[in-house]
Amino acid sequence: MNNLCLGTIYILDQKREDILAHEAAHARHLVLDPDFSRRWKREFGNISHSKKSLEELGILNSYASKQYTRGREPLDDLRGYCESIEHGAEGFEYTSEDGHKLTIDVYPPNFTPQNPFKAQDLANNLVTQFDELPRRLRENAPRVIIIEGFTGTTKGTFVSYFLPSRIYNEVTEDITTHTGIFHVLLKCARNKTRLLSPIEYQKIQQTLENRLTQKRAITLGEAGFLDQDYLEQLRTALETRKPLRPRISSSFSRISGIGMHPG
Repeated sequence: MNNLCLGTIYILDQKREDILAHEAAHARHLVLDPDFSRRWKREFGNISHSKKSLEELGILNSYASKQYTRGREPLDDLRGYCESIEHGAEGFEYTSEDGHKLTIDVYPPNFTPQNPFKAQDLANNLVTQFDELPRRLRENAPRVIIIEGFTGTTKGTFVSYFLPSRIYNEVTEDITTHTGIFHVLLKCARNKTRLLSPIEYQKIQQTLENRLTQKRAITLGEAGFLDQDYLEQLRTALETRKPLRPRISSSFSRISGIGMHPG
């Protein structure tokens, strides 16, 4: 399968740093479907139909229990909206140090006169988030469109060019929600940013002691969904229980790594 044709990731909320990891995980899941979908359902069942509590299931967030369904009207409307705005966006091309290429489109490209470089600022921020993803997620996230000013409740979406299996639809939110949470936890543990309050962080750390939660992380590594060294860093960082520090603001520029691409 040509990874460059998998689909497009839409980022609708730049403030949530788990969104890119979550949506890139949908693309990665599609690459491994249907074998990985079958394994996940065999290991963890269809949690959307379970009578057990989230804690008993080892679930870190209730969104993981949602079942993705085709033909759901709000989702179809969002897809149509996303696809309709692709023309006229301001585009950038970026290549990471390890050779992964990323196309970024920012819509709308014309921002207020007070901040004429906002499109590039948004692209720079996304590049930083992209570089922090595990390698296997970067491989399957070749195109991201940032839609600034979207007023809906959805934070991001992945539009696929291939039909997934039925089991994919049942388990994909469990997989991607935990991938996003694990990613944010690793960033917190590294003291790179304060994305969670100390109380939230402590609560999730306690939940991570659940056998099924741990098994989710192990399965992501064993199946080749995420890099083993990335998961080892997560395990080590969480075991040290480093204290969270306030966000340290710093200006950065990735202009040299990004260039305009033709319409």
